[in-house]
Amino acid sequence: MAQTVLSIYITEEDIKICEIRKKKKSIQARRVFTIPTPRNSVDGGMIVNVEEIAQVLRELFGANAIRKAKLSFTIASKRIAGKEITVPYVKNKKRISEMIEANIQDYFPMGNLEEYIWRYTILETVKAEENGHYNIALVAVRKDMIASYYELAAELNMPVETVDYAGNSIYHMICKQMEPEKTALALQIDGDVTHVSIMEGNTQLFRRTVPHGREALVQNFAESRGITPAEAEKLLTGQTDEITVTEAEYKELVSDLSASIARVVEFYTAKNAGIRVSEAKIFGEGLTITGLAQALERELEIQVSEGWQLQGITFPKKNPYGITMEALAGYLPNLGTMFESLHLKPEEEKKHVSGEQILHGMIIAAALAVIGLAGFTFYQNYTLRQEKAVYDAENERLAHAERTYLAYMDVQNEYQQLESYYNSTENDTEALYQLIVTLEEVMPQSVGINNLSVESGNVSLTAVAAGKVAVADFIIELKKIPCVSNVRVSKTVDSNEGNMTEFEMSFQISADASVDAEGGVSE
Repeated sequence: MAQTVLSIYITEEDIKICEIRKKKKSIQARRVFTIPTPRNSVDGGMIVNVEEIAQVLRELFGANAIRKAKLSFTIASKRIAGKEITVPYVKNKKRISEMIEANIQDYFPMGNLEEYIWRYTILETVKAEENGHYNIALVAVRKDMIASYYELAAELNMPVETVDYAGNSIYHMICKQMEPEKTALALQIDGDVTHVSIMEGNTQLFRRTVPHGREALVQNFAESRGITPAEAEKLLTGQTDEITVTEAEYKELVSDLSASIARVVEFYTAKNAGIRVSEAKIFGEGLTITGLAQALERELEIQVSEGWQLQGITFPKKNPYGITMEALAGYLPNLGTMFESLHLKPEEEKKHVSGEQILHGMIIAAALAVIGLAGFTFYQNYTLRQEKAVYDAENERLAHAERTYLAYMDVQNEYQQLESYYNSTENDTEALYQLIVTLEEVMPQSVGINNLSVESGNVSLTAVAAGKVAVADFIIELKKIPCVSNVRVSKTVDSNEGNMTEFEMSFQISADASVDAEGGVSE
């Protein structure tokens, strides 16, 4: 029997709701809503004002005649600890949990790990006689963060279907969209970030998040045109025909994003010889920017397509609300959790025990109580209490470790964003200073440069030298400079009976080399 599920994705900026009819593995999207999140009601994924969130949701449900449904929540938070691990291959997958449990303190070295729920997703299974293993995405989520969503459901008087982590939800949604046996990029362009995944079919090989999202694209375009973000939004989404966006503007628009994506690909392929990425597919809110796929295709020099048609999602036959695939572009976190959720719960459920099992247990317990020694029971109870007191004291003593770990995670994320911003400003023209410093030392005195121009690391110059021998000496010295390559002389003209030679030259410079403290050039 089909059931109605309201899949809710709450961030600090807005709340996205997708009404879904779910029957076994069939996912039918009926309609979607987006409303602003009440100010200061959500902090890093934690709902800190349950009543206020519940009130705006009640108003939305009432206005749209939504009276009864199960609730599915997707959590987005930088405070969720996550890492990729490798565990040995075993035929019985139930043993994976045992292996992770045995090493969980090493994966997440926090003094109060009992306050967290951990879950895992198998990214890849490698079956081999030797070195068989699972590649696993492991996350740890605070119980009180999960509990805040259950409190919201209780406030709304609706049952909880599941609670999931956004990273897991997006992963499973994207896996369904990629073509089998193809190595390609999946670009999930959200409002503030872009998730770059290198996929081999439905297997995720590598994933990184870069700090360039749809909002940055709109804002940068607004600043370059000297218009408001609202006007930029209309231009970029094709809502007006008055002004078109030029190819040069598209190039400038995607320069930071494309550079960040290229660095992710280069980083992975440099460490994995034989991997070649020749295609990419865009998902998420970035799809609504007209011409973005074509602009990225030109900059990345690979085929880029748009992931409008979402596999695994259907619509009602009559479709009373007129929902379309275009309307679902920004709701991937809502949809993915419907396929395979981490099922986060503030407390683990205990296994169901039947009445017959309880009766047998009572008989056995009574028999043991009769034949056992009461003194031993009291002694054991006392010993356990003493041990618990010791562990409680140790946990309290190490409570600062969690704060330190979370602070480290925040700082690490900020550092990675700053590093990405800094790297996006680098280009080969920066090597010009290295070139000039070195030329002052090694250029023959009989050579004089009349004109020099640089564009994107390509150098062109005209110069005069005391004969062709001096030109040859200059070329030899120039080729010795580490940051110089592809030296070409395109034209020479002798004058003054061959004593002077005018020549034109071109070469490339690279920012990979650096200038040492004494002004020399080093690799």
